[in-house]
Amino acid sequence: MPLRLIAHSILVLACATVAATAQTGTGLTAKYYDDQTFSSAALKTTRTDATIDFNWSTGIPSGTAITSADTFGVAWSGQIEPQFSEFYTFYLTADDSARLWVDDQCIVLRSFYQGAGEMRGQIRLKGGHKTNIRVEYLENSGSARAKLEWASYSQPRQVVPSTRLYPTTEVPNGGSVMREVWHNLPGASTSTLTSNANYPNKPASREFICTFECLAKNWEDSYGTRVTGFVRAPVTGTYTFAVSGNDVVQLYLSTDESSSNKALIASTSSATAFRDFGANASQQSVPLNLVAGQRYYVELLHKEDVGDDHWSVAWKRPGDTAFSIIPGTALMMPGITTAQPSSTALFNTLATEQPRLGVSRERFIWLKQMWQSPDSSQAKSRAQSIINTAESDLNAAPDSGRWGRDRLQRLAVAWWLTGDTRYPEYAWTSIIEHAINNGDWTDPWKGLTNGLVAEGYDWFFPYWTQARKDTMRAKMISAYQS
Repeated sequence: MPLRLIAHSILVLACATVAATAQTGTGLTAKYYDDQTFSSAALKTTRTDATIDFNWSTGIPSGTAITSADTFGVAWSGQIEPQFSEFYTFYLTADDSARLWVDDQCIVLRSFYQGAGEMRGQIRLKGGHKTNIRVEYLENSGSARAKLEWASYSQPRQVVPSTRLYPTTEVPNGGSVMREVWHNLPGASTSTLTSNANYPNKPASREFICTFECLAKNWEDSYGTRVTGFVRAPVTGTYTFAVSGNDVVQLYLSTDESSSNKALIASTSSATAFRDFGANASQQSVPLNLVAGQRYYVELLHKEDVGDDHWSVAWKRPGDTAFSIIPGTALMMPGITTAQPSSTALFNTLATEQPRLGVSRERFIWLKQMWQSPDSSQAKSRAQSIINTAESDLNAAPDSGRWGRDRLQRLAVAWWLTGDTRYPEYAWTSIIEHAINNGDWTDPWKGLTNGLVAEGYDWFFPYWTQARKDTMRAKMISAYQS
């Protein structure tokens, strides 16, 4: 659900370090596939790998039934148990592409093939508490390598040891699909979206959503949306899909994991009420046979002109009598099998609108709608709690270290909700400027300090003067040139 992403990915509260529990981990469940789609038909070997630290070079992974040294995939899953309650940086080295979920959040992703390059992602974890972890790795051609490391303020960088890894997932991993938005597109035709010069590679915003439904309702005019990913049926049987929305919604589904085989299965060209799946016949698909566990590429196009805006995607599973919104447990984000862009084109795929680090403007608008609603909700309570804590943060001493980032995130959320300028001003003088002038910019903490300034730059972007933006940007660039 959307609140989970807010609560765990951007609204982080400080917590105390706790002692380690008994170290009884043995590693992660590893599944080796003879293809790059992680399909059950291609599963060749299942075993427990003590760590993720492999250099297969140009050979076949030893001890597996993989038949080729190229075009194979590996999925590691289970749980991870940190010793300390603090931010952890994960380092994922992969040749070719990979992605990492921790606590059911994708924190590392490279969607194109590349030689052995290192990726980094950060997340706060609770000491002594097991949380889900999943790594998906793809080898395309040439050498093959995969390595997972971690570090925190109290934990030196190391390969994540087997004693901290467990091969079973106690709580099912949630899934997601990718939502992309393009602005300044008047009219109610999807062709206005698909013919735009920035479509499909350069959206205004890009974010993963945990159910197949819009984040906010009635939040913008003259925009278009594309949602892409995979649907995985929980059981084999007949499924009926349906859409609702305002103004135009089109739903495409493939017969397999390939987008080239997609076909329009449900649509509405006239506005419907929210979650009204019976306004016209075209909203519902014919019954479709799906196989449990198989990935089916899915794509939604939504075009909003003016007035109300929303969209929803639902299904009737085998035995259901009513439609229900497709949940995250049946969704999977887009694949990691695309070609690497040229070095001159890397920035051509970057979202054009801030904020874009872990959260979007629509996400903040959604949370503000929840907070201002007269109805009680977990999101509303969470938002008010963040504001209350941010108010206390205004009296804290300057800090660009382990707790400064927590305060920065709370202050940013409080500012987006209330518009109170005290929050960004304190964030500037006591956290960001303090980090620029007094932060630890030496290895291995340079990345953490740079990350704090980057989040401050991004999450308060509409507020900053150009001079402040230039100061932050210059410091971040110079830090990595030194």
